Amino acid sequence: MDLSFRDAVWEDAEFLLSLRNDPSVWPHCIQARPVGRREHLEWFKDVLQRDDVKIFILLQDRVSIGQVRYDFKQDGVYVSISLCVDHQGQGFGVQALKLTGQKIFSLPNVMVLKALIKENNKGSLRCFENAGFCCVDRERNGNEYFMIMELRKAS
Repeated sequence: MDLSFRDAVWEDAEFLLSLRNDPSVWPHCIQARPVGRREHLEWFKDVLQRDDVKIFILLQDRVSIGQVRYDFKQDGVYVSISLCVDHQGQGFGVQALKLTGQKIFSLPNVMVLKALIKENNKGSLRCFENAGFCCVDRERNGNEYFMIMELRKAS
């Protein structure tokens, strides 16, 4: 399993849109709906200029297979991941979280990574657990429950 990653660039916009709108991905998003192309391009243009968001493109043999996004917030760095359907359930997510997590933990003042995962998203919960994250809480948002997962920087 030869997995690598790189920073997202503008040319990744269409790949990220198709990944975001994949029927195996969007139901698990916090905003569980497909997004339009214009909305996505406006969001992506903004994100590429911000310092509080980092998106990595996951590559297997130089082919894009997914993304990992880190959102830097007051109470921690939140991580989300999505993989192309034909790469789900094969350990790529665990490896991606470990590889990109090392890079984020190398930044100053990053001590904890957090994830909000829908309670019924068993595949993602298992992926994060296998990457070393622990469930620390459960929170309700409307009609859905989210598990709050954390990974602390090794001392």
